[in-house]
Amino acid sequence: MQELKEAQDFTVQEASALFKVTNPTIYRMINEGRLKGYLIGRSRRITFESVKALREARS
Repeated sequence: MQELKEAQDFTVQEASALFKVTNPTIYRMINEGRLKGYLIGRSRRITFESVKALREARS
């Protein structure tokens, strides 16, 4: 797996590339509470902490 270097939040596209899943899967993970996201205007961001926690749980 790719190593996370900075404490930055991710776009849906970045998170989907990181987890090797589709964008709708990322939205589903947010709706299920597996990832934490927020909106900036019309763009959704996923928190670094939730991505890190999910990656650790999947390893």
